[in-house]
Amino acid sequence: MAMIKAPFNFVPLSDKVFFPDWADKISQDIPFEDGVSGTIELKITAQTPIFVRNGHTPKDAEDKNNKYSSFSKTSDNQYFIPATSIKGSIRNVLEIMSFGKMTQVDNASFGKRDLDDKSYTSLLRKVKCGWLSLTDDGFVIEDHGTPKRISIKDIDKELGGDRLFKFISDSDFKKDYDKLARKKYEIIYEIKNKISQKNDYERFVFSEDYLLSNNEGTYVLTGQTSKRYYDAEATKPKVGKDGKKIGCWKGKEKEFLFPNKCIGTIPVDDVVFKAFETIHKDSEDYYSFWKKKLYHGQRIPVFFVLENNKLHSFGLTGLYKYPYSKSVHDAIPNEFKNPERSNKENFKMDLAECMFGFAFSDYALRGRVHFGNAFAQGQTVPMQNKTFVSATPHPSFYPLYVKDGHNWDNANCIAGRKRYPIRKQANYNNEGTDNMEQTCSMLNKGTIFNEKIVFHNLKAIELGALLSALTFHKNQDECFHSIGFGKPYGYGSVKISNIELSFVGNSKDYYMLEFENEMEKHIPNWKNTNTIKELFNMAQGIPNGQEQKFSYLRMSNNREDNEFLLVKNNREHLESFSKIVQRDCDVHSINDNFVSFEDEQKAKREQEAKLAEIKKKETEELQKREAQFASLDFSFLANETRFKVGWIRLEKKLKDSGKEFDNETFLQLSYNNQVSIVEFCKKMFERKDSKWGNKNNDYAKEYAEKEVKRVLVRNIHEL
Repeated sequence: MAMIKAPFNFVPLSDKVFFPDWADKISQDIPFEDGVSGTIELKITAQTPIFVRNGHTPKDAEDKNNKYSSFSKTSDNQYFIPATSIKGSIRNVLEIMSFGKMTQVDNASFGKRDLDDKSYTSLLRKVKCGWLSLTDDGFVIEDHGTPKRISIKDIDKELGGDRLFKFISDSDFKKDYDKLARKKYEIIYEIKNKISQKNDYERFVFSEDYLLSNNEGTYVLTGQTSKRYYDAEATKPKVGKDGKKIGCWKGKEKEFLFPNKCIGTIPVDDVVFKAFETIHKDSEDYYSFWKKKLYHGQRIPVFFVLENNKLHSFGLTGLYKYPYSKSVHDAIPNEFKNPERSNKENFKMDLAECMFGFAFSDYALRGRVHFGNAFAQGQTVPMQNKTFVSATPHPSFYPLYVKDGHNWDNANCIAGRKRYPIRKQANYNNEGTDNMEQTCSMLNKGTIFNEKIVFHNLKAIELGALLSALTFHKNQDECFHSIGFGKPYGYGSVKISNIELSFVGNSKDYYMLEFENEMEKHIPNWKNTNTIKELFNMAQGIPNGQEQKFSYLRMSNNREDNEFLLVKNNREHLESFSKIVQRDCDVHSINDNFVSFEDEQKAKREQEAKLAEIKKKETEELQKREAQFASLDFSFLANETRFKVGWIRLEKKLKDSGKEFDNETFLQLSYNNQVSIVEFCKKMFERKDSKWGNKNNDYAKEYAEKEVKRVLVRNIHEL
């Protein structure tokens, strides 16, 4: 039995949603009696390397240039985490902790293609073929009856050669482009028009001369996932009359013939067409080829199924994906959803909407919490570019995303709110099958960002909720947030610390306790609900030695090795994070270790005094070293005859002055000392090679060249 696994897990939905009773009294102009306004300043420290992509154009993304792969930065090269990224991370935690709605979820519909599901195979046995077109009355399908199967070799005969068969048998299909139906149609287009299509893209896409027909009908080609080849050592080979193994052919070789005769026209309603487009939203064939033709006034080949003389669904292949009966929103309990936007009377705000605002087409509320961009401290040098293959199971894979593993047709409830457990170390191991490459120039672990949050007219409970979301209810030393790209591999884990409120009022603990008491009033034992425990447990991270339990399932063309298939067949579903790691998580009351405003201010003054003392000592030590550095004299190098001895003496004198011997230090030296070093290097490299000891293979000159290049940052031959 294959254990189901994923690099993510789910915080289960709470039993009820908390709707603040002051929601209808919120105003930007009239303050609450207990309303507070001010700022929160804090530090965000990267616990693992972090990447938030820079602003870029679609052309940058297509070219995958430096702007696309860069960490987010200003025009003067200041790195920062955008306010939207921080707000999204904190809002997500706040929604969970305050038992909020699920308002940030796309209402996706998923395609069903499961050859082990009898309901799927029995329906697709009825598949018919036809041509989809856009008319003045909407989309319609011309019904051309049952498609016939035909071999690629027979299509090649019509073309007068063997180019299509050579393509499917010679290509390794490592490039996604080669797997598209469009690639086969390009070959037909080139042969028919006797041209090289490479410089004729637009003409090919919008041409109607890409199809091949005969007296019976029109050939329709579909994608090719692997090559056509003969496997003499197949695990289930054929056996000849003489009892010897014959082997067998593998890989798709059959295409379709759509009969010429049209037997009727079928209207396509908006629901069916929208489901088709949603399912094909990631289809390169559809968006770069068929859709362009369709909206250019051409008809395109489709496969479809009728039920009770009504269009059930349609797709681009004989075994196409058709929509599950339920979408994501259908599997979310009603209380967690916003009503239809036109139904304003039934709309109720949760705490996150009260604080952060919302916007519908005809009604909205401005937020009272505003995040700023978090700028990196000091001179930050990005890591060398890393290229990832983004890989994640699609939500259509119901054993992960549906509670108790029921499929989307029978989904009573989603698994919960998706989150990536924190990893102590980032590790990319190139798992997965999706070859959407992501190039990232990450900032190193330990990078510190300064963040400022401005809030206006928040109730004490609301400010407490914000502070609790930032600190995981005063557990910021054990629990961490995730920001940016690479969360499945542990990148982007951050710690929030040094939280300072700008106004004089009450302590942070006071506000968090106000929030805690409000939640306990509406949700008894709030701190120990599964929702809160799972959130905190994942924020604490994966225990050492258990990382493999949170890797991607393995996809394989071999059914025995395909973990996705095994999981479905075994009817498995994803266990909770706590159960997988076998760890409970106690969330303590703020009351257990309450810090008053007076104690908080006292601790702050003591901390400031300690820092001031440390700063004073550091300043004195720096001044002492700077004086020592200024008095350095390297004139002794003029009499030095051995490179290594002179170089080591240089390094030691600089180290005693608190300096590393590098280019930056060299540029800070006095002119006379710079001349002494350069003249010493010139004198050394004017010597004969025999003086360096190369005959004894100690490579002294090679070592000297590297050291001089490192410090002087110039070609050694210029000295």
